[in-house]
Amino acid sequence: MRNTSLDAITEEKGLGVTIDRDLKFHMHVSKVVNKASKMLGRVRATFTCIDETTLPMPFTIMIRPHLKYGNVIWCPRFRRDKLEIEKSRKELQS
Repeated sequence: MRNTSLDAITEEKGLGVTIDRDLKFHMHVSKVVNKASKMLGRVRATFTCIDETTLPMPFTIMIRPHLKYGNVIWCPRFRRDKLEIEKSRKELQS
């Protein structure tokens, strides 16, 4: 233990939530939004006809849980994170 230096890290992931060295969740929000966008792309590629009646079911079952997982911990406190999530939600629902 003595004379041993610790390596500095920029981010850490625990229980699926990524936190940076400043105890902020910007990276987590970016990763979640990116993952949700990719999943929406897969959903749209799978279904030939998708409209406002068919999109809510796969969105609610497959995509929304990823957006909401651990939100009690990483609750978007910063305006930047809130805007990114809202922007992605609007894009996903349109």
